[in-house]
Amino acid sequence: MKARRLRDLVLFLEPARLADAVSTTGFTLVGKSAGFLVPLLIASWFGVTPGTDAFFFAYGAILFLAGVLGPILELVVPFVAESRGEPGGLDRFISQLLGTSTIVQIGAVSVLLVVLVPSVPWVTRFNPGAVALVTQLLVETSPLALLLLWTSVLSGYLNARKSFAVPAVAPAVRAVANVACIVLLKGRLGVHALPLGYIVGEAVRLGALCLAVWRRAPFRFRPAVRLDARLAEFYRACAYPVAAMLWTLANPLVDSAIASWLAPGSVTVLRYAETLYMVPFSLFTGGLVTVLLAHWSERYQDAGRAEFERDVNRSVTSVLWLAVPVAVVLMAASRPIAGLLLAHGSFDRARLGDVAIACSCYLAGLPAHAIAQLQVKALFVLKRTRAVMACAMLVAPLNVALDLALMRILGVAGITLATALTSVATAIFLGRALKAAFAEAATPVGGGDALASD
Repeated sequence: MKARRLRDLVLFLEPARLADAVSTTGFTLVGKSAGFLVPLLIASWFGVTPGTDAFFFAYGAILFLAGVLGPILELVVPFVAESRGEPGGLDRFISQLLGTSTIVQIGAVSVLLVVLVPSVPWVTRFNPGAVALVTQLLVETSPLALLLLWTSVLSGYLNARKSFAVPAVAPAVRAVANVACIVLLKGRLGVHALPLGYIVGEAVRLGALCLAVWRRAPFRFRPAVRLDARLAEFYRACAYPVAAMLWTLANPLVDSAIASWLAPGSVTVLRYAETLYMVPFSLFTGGLVTVLLAHWSERYQDAGRAEFERDVNRSVTSVLWLAVPVAVVLMAASRPIAGLLLAHGSFDRARLGDVAIACSCYLAGLPAHAIAQLQVKALFVLKRTRAVMACAMLVAPLNVALDLALMRILGVAGITLATALTSVATAIFLGRALKAAFAEAATPVGGGDALASD
């Protein structure tokens, strides 16, 4: 058994993929590390206050909206792989995608503000002053959703062309601009400097990606509002994962709303714990998942289903055996790590234990979360995106139920433990769905959900 696992790990780390994975992970380390410094600096500058609660709730709502269209970044990759050799097809596809998705996102931002602003007093337990601040910060942060959409499309295009470096490093550029803006304005604007800093940082990141596209993988940048057959197929493929993201990304928003029912500052504690967790999660999976999606898309087109299935199974097994010891070590060291990164400036050290315990509960779900990321990417390559939606619809109510049950016992840590248990349920469901998708793909009849008539 051990020999088989070692063989799978060796096969998983094939030379071309290993080179891309190592280099991309290195670039991701630079980009993500700088990006994760921003909330840590916010902890030092602003501490744990009702004002930071209001900002993180508003910021989470905008990230929810931006993340709903996140599948665009990942589904761009297999569609670009299919478009190789088609004269002018790739340029036309990306230009039309930019134009049409922009209109969709503008409408989505408008709907979010109309629905969420009057709902804040009902779904949270913020005091009236904090409710008014959340409303104001929601409006101030809303332009970020459009910028995140554009950077997602361009990052997906560059990753599909195997130009991994710039999308991986671009978050560092964003972080520098973000921090500079907040430092300059926090004295005059207070917490209102935070949304402006994030918007300026994302705009700078967009500029860096535009420059990279122009120099490394050029296409005629002419956003168009048309829907041809290829783009229609793409949006059909997106429909299921976008619906899934509506359910999946509602979980962090629900978590923040439920955290607001606890003591003041609980939303901020939840956000800081999430930041500490996302550092190892993003560094562990960020470069690897990006590279695997690009390589898998080509592998499926060139080598066929059987080879692709073996590749996916080896990858899942290898990542599991790497993620478990990482999670155990980080859980044991969560308290000193939290102290090293957070216990500075205005941060209330009395809340350090709350952050560390909440982060440990997040880490309990790291192996399952990492595996689920691979399973989703494999389903994207197969265009079996309906399974992703079904999974999200099943686990979202589970997350809410676990939140309500566990937060009564463990407080904020109960909310993060609910997230970890939800990750386990997600990995189990997606594993079965992926097995069924491979079995169906092996038959001569069938096709992806993208082509289904329903």
